[in-house]
Amino acid sequence: MAVVVCGEALIDLIPDNSRAGTTQSSYWQAHSAGGPLNTAVALSRLGMPTRFLGRFGIDGFGAQLRSHLRANGVDDSLGVQTLAGSTSLSVVSVDSSGAARYVFHLRGTANFGWKPEEFPQLDADDWLHTGSLVATVEPGRSALLDFVRTTPAHLSYDLNVRPTVEPDPDAYLALIDPFVQVVSQRGGVVRASDEDLLWLAGGHGEIDDLARAAVERYGMDLLVVTLGAHGALATGVGRETVRVPGFPAPWSTPWGSCYRSGAFADALGDEVKHKWTRPYRPQTNGKVERFNRTLAVEWAYAKPYASEAERAAAYETWLHHYNHHRPHTGIGGQTPSARVHNVTGKYT
Repeated sequence: MAVVVCGEALIDLIPDNSRAGTTQSSYWQAHSAGGPLNTAVALSRLGMPTRFLGRFGIDGFGAQLRSHLRANGVDDSLGVQTLAGSTSLSVVSVDSSGAARYVFHLRGTANFGWKPEEFPQLDADDWLHTGSLVATVEPGRSALLDFVRTTPAHLSYDLNVRPTVEPDPDAYLALIDPFVQVVSQRGGVVRASDEDLLWLAGGHGEIDDLARAAVERYGMDLLVVTLGAHGALATGVGRETVRVPGFPAPWSTPWGSCYRSGAFADALGDEVKHKWTRPYRPQTNGKVERFNRTLAVEWAYAKPYASEAERAAAYETWLHHYNHHRPHTGIGGQTPSARVHNVTGKYT
């Protein structure tokens, strides 16, 4: 089975406050982004063979996005290289409290010019994941909808609501409604955040009630709602609602300016220490991301677990194997315990 992620790849322009600009010129960081692109990268890092189906601008940002996908093991051969379109941009501004706001520049950009002949023929064993901005912006939206309706592949859809694209909840729902209908009718998976459901409901209602109402309206086989720090819930027709809690984890934070704010420091409290990496040192974050992938592939998602308790119980066994029996290429094929004898039995 191949997972094909279809959607936008764009650039987040984030102010770089580490350097002083002027009224004539300012400094920005251009981050490879877009919900579908991030999904493809995450799947690949978890060891899933993943292909990205997107349209790329002819500019330097388009080249950056393709390089980012390839560097993370994502197959971009299904991508459409446009001959004239530019790359979509999201300009990020951060207020004094550290909250980010996004202004999208999408009109006429490469992401949303889909034509029917640009979509590939997928098999019934493939899995197509789509959603986000590409399902709301014409003229590509209509072509994508036809593709979703006709492909034999398994389907999943991510709402990833962006009110700045269409500020009216009813109008926004009208744009995404056909996609949710098709995915639900085909027994696919629909993902939304609690904020997505609340915004579409006009800001009123309990998340459990909104989720159940969506399931009943569309006949969803499986709806997954992410709840931020509170975990996630899953429900569907004939299914009980299942909740999984959030859990504390090491957190690598981008977008430096908002994480230097007083509000962020207050949110950390006294029990969480904010440790900084060296500027312009991707090797540091790379090591963290590689270890997170090892955790995911060898422990967290190495096999189906019956419960979170079973997964947690397996951690100590895996950690002992990692430290005492698993060869590490970075230390010449030795195990960590063979290198540092004085911490044997202390796995931190």
